[in-house]
Amino acid sequence: MIVRTKDKKNIFITGIFVIVILVITMAFIAMLSKESALFESKINISTVVKNISNLKLGAAVQLKGMKIGSVSDITFIDVDKIRITSSVKESVSKWIRKDSIIEIRTQGVLGDKYVEILGGTKEAAPIDDNEELTANESTIVTKLMDRGEDMVVTASSVLRKLDLLLVQFDKTLRETNSFLTKMNKIDPDSMARSFNNIDKMTRDLSSITTQIKDGPGTLNSLIYDNSAYVDIKTLLGGAKRNKVLKFFIRESIKNSDP
Repeated sequence: MIVRTKDKKNIFITGIFVIVILVITMAFIAMLSKESALFESKINISTVVKNISNLKLGAAVQLKGMKIGSVSDITFIDVDKIRITSSVKESVSKWIRKDSIIEIRTQGVLGDKYVEILGGTKEAAPIDDNEELTANESTIVTKLMDRGEDMVVTASSVLRKLDLLLVQFDKTLRETNSFLTKMNKIDPDSMARSFNNIDKMTRDLSSITTQIKDGPGTLNSLIYDNSAYVDIKTLLGGAKRNKVLKFFIRESIKNSDP
């Protein structure tokens, strides 16, 4: 098979492109595996409980407060038995003993559930893959402790909001005090004169209005006397009917045009 020079060039470029993509992909996978536990070896631990207390798939699994895995499966095995399977890091499995116990706990004020691995003695052997640990169903004391923790978190939130409210109230008081201080600095005599001037203007306006209303005067006649209206109407009406007046009005308009 004969390959043309142009085809050889295209094949070479394609090969280089594929190699670059593979190198970038491998580097990305290596970086991802270092920054996360996606490619880390894991083992499964299971336990059987009567009630999962709203535990959900993907919930955290903790050992001494450190997250080591997540809930991978929740399955009914009987009327009053549910199996919880957790996937945890194999690197920490040596610290989980066969006599350890599992509890479902509540985290935070929102009530998120998680699995906590407790207990375990040095004398006991580390757990194996697919090991089943005993579950410690929540006792009344544990529930009260969880509820008490939630109440503390809620009380702390309320206190923070109250503190913000008090800060705003203090700011309002300072602004009010500043306004009153500025008002006290105003000259009382100047304020009195201003009020006297306003009062005088009001009385003068009232006097003018009274004079116009009581008359006599042009404004009084125009506003309150109907005879002025009748006279104007009669004059205009007569002008419409009188040819002589029409002539003079037209001539006046012509003479006034530039």
